[in-house]
Amino acid sequence: MEFWAKHCHLEDYHLQWAMESFEILNLKRGEYLFHEGSNLKITGLVMNGLLAREKEGSWKGRRRLVLIAGQYQSISTTIHPYSTTCIMGDIVALRKSLILVIGNKKIRQGLEQDPNTACLVNILSNNNSRALAKMLTVKESTSPSERYLLFDRLFPELRKLTTQREQADLLGISRDTVQKMQRFLLFNGQNR
Repeated sequence: MEFWAKHCHLEDYHLQWAMESFEILNLKRGEYLFHEGSNLKITGLVMNGLLAREKEGSWKGRRRLVLIAGQYQSISTTIHPYSTTCIMGDIVALRKSLILVIGNKKIRQGLEQDPNTACLVNILSNNNSRALAKMLTVKESTSPSERYLLFDRLFPELRKLTTQREQADLLGISRDTVQKMQRFLLFNGQNR
């Protein structure tokens, strides 16, 4: 509720709606929130931990991470609450995670009933869209070293929270490149 209250004025009925609408999930590392092919239409707000969207197939025998969501970031199984099509890929916990999950049907009902609910939904949707747009910018970089430098600049907190292997899987580069770029940043005084 604190997260929501930062962005708009809340009344007691908002707390009641949230308690009725959200489900609290504790996921262990490696546990899946969503599998591709499932018809589950939900949005999750990461309260603690890390969730990743991973795609089928691999890059040089390794998994491909599309996006990683950290604390107070959202991750959804659809593009928007009115979508009837689920995303491609799975959603998995990279760390032990506490997630608030809400179904898209509840989101749509809330949108129709109250502008403050719309505020929350817009925050969650925009948060997810911004992260995807920034990640596209990073992944469109041609060289692996440029990709890592952009990742470091656009996602400094995520860089601190993820392992070298997770960074390599997210960026589609080798772990060796991640190590070289971390050394480069360290010795050039740019390490955060």
